[in-house]
Amino acid sequence: MDGSAEVRRMRERENRKPYLPVPRRVGMADVVRLEELTARYRSVDYPRGGGACRDELRDAAAWAEGLLDCHAAADVRRRLVIAVADLHNVAAWTCFDTGERAWMRRHWARALELAREAGADDLVANIRYRLGRVHLHDEEPRRAADQFEAGLFAVGRGRSSHTTALLRTNQAWAHAKAGREAAAQARLSEAFDHLDRADGEPPAAWSKFFDLVDFVAMTGVVHTELAQSCDARHAPTAVAALHAATERYGADMGRSRVFSLIALSTANLLGGDDDEAVRVARAAVEAGAAVHSERVSDRIRPLGRLAHRRGNRELAAVVSDFVGSRC
Repeated sequence: MDGSAEVRRMRERENRKPYLPVPRRVGMADVVRLEELTARYRSVDYPRGGGACRDELRDAAAWAEGLLDCHAAADVRRRLVIAVADLHNVAAWTCFDTGERAWMRRHWARALELAREAGADDLVANIRYRLGRVHLHDEEPRRAADQFEAGLFAVGRGRSSHTTALLRTNQAWAHAKAGREAAAQARLSEAFDHLDRADGEPPAAWSKFFDLVDFVAMTGVVHTELAQSCDARHAPTAVAALHAATERYGADMGRSRVFSLIALSTANLLGGDDDEAVRVARAAVEAGAAVHSERVSDRIRPLGRLAHRRGNRELAAVVSDFVGSRC
């Protein structure tokens, strides 16, 4: 689609009537309802993928912008601005998940603007984390690391141990992609220490997903990357971590479980267990069929290429058939 067509789509959506009337004055109860709405969209995105709620989120974000023009007490307004920023944050993530890059950039630019206006440093850090994840997805580890570093600066380098742990973990992934083994392992160790210190610290709504299970999964992902970029001896560590994570992810984290299964299949292949790599890949594609996310196909394609290079025709066919079914 050309740029002019995308602009027309954006304008058409902006001109649509809101699906709920905008009140003349916003109270705290209205803000709480908006926060609950965002939480409901997250509860759809995590298991089912951004495609299951992206369009509704776009409409919700457009409608929520109207609330910013309403009268509100100072304390209510600050919380409202943060709530609208976070709604744009989720909308951007679902656009990323479904390949809508123009909308993604638009929503995150607005989210950053509002989060800064409200002085919501932890939300700014979360947005930086998500922008970094886009660069990791695009195989740009240096640019990803820059975003994670900006996130750490925003959060005040340790003011929130939980957010610091999230950012350090993803820094480890960026280092692993770049083949920096020592740096990746150091960041993982620091992340674990921060996560341990965060025990009892209530995480913000935008980072609740990051818990011990997710950290273990990310540890496996980092070691899978290191097994490819540095030394295959990392494969057993990756397998152990990813197996543990996939066994513990609940139904509410379906997409993350699929990503972990893909990484686990990769780690098994790198470790020389071809049969297990095929078995896990079949589990990944079975679970992935229910997830409305273009990133599932994007994540599994490299596994197919690796299988082809290593002569595992069965695994390459599993991946090829799945990707073909998503077209």
